[in-house]
Amino acid sequence: MSDGQLHSPSIEELPLERKSEGPWIFAGFTKKTFLLHELNHVIAAQHGGRSLLENLALACYEGNHFKGTNVASVDPETGEPGFLFHPRHDRWSDDSLLDGARVVPLTAKGRATAALLKFNIPAFLELREKLVL
Repeated sequence: MSDGQLHSPSIEELPLERKSEGPWIFAGFTKKTFLLHELNHVIAAQHGGRSLLENLALACYEGNHFKGTNVASVDPETGEPGFLFHPRHDRWSDDSLLDGARVVPLTAKGRATAALLKFNIPAFLELREKLVL
């Protein structure tokens, strides 16, 4: 749709296979785990993001709320600001990898995203072990 109105695609219409190889949708889950996720505006409406499929991604409830309207954060290693991982434009394996259930950030973008979305808190590690591994 080009009018900016939200189109509610069926699960079959969502290009989940393209999403990412990472831990949430920022996660790489399949259609089988759809119910654990909600739609996230990668770029929030208040920042000019539109409700179009190319700006929507499935995200776990907690991660989506940790992200909020942020498109950037601070790299905890360097203290420098930078953009977050963008699941429609970035390749997960360029910025992070999985070591078992733990997310290992490889870049400033990976570190900022992992820190802001709290990828490695115990509850997420336990859930990721059950769902991904």
